[in-house]
Amino acid sequence: MRRLRLSISTEEELKKQWQMADVDGNGTLDIKELSIFASNAGLNMTRNEIAAAFDAMDRNFDEK
Repeated sequence: MRRLRLSISTEEELKKQWQMADVDGNGTLDIKELSIFASNAGLNMTRNEIAAAFDAMDRNFDEK
């Protein structure tokens, strides 16, 4: 497993990037939106890494 470095340095910037990625505006990120967020945050992640991260975070399996 490799380490990734987030280019977002403040909570305000994190919230802004989250809102930009949250295309449907529901306050959660689906897998496509997570991909957008990762890209905007400067994370160079493969599709498999994004899928694995999403699966790890989606504890109730609602795909959000």
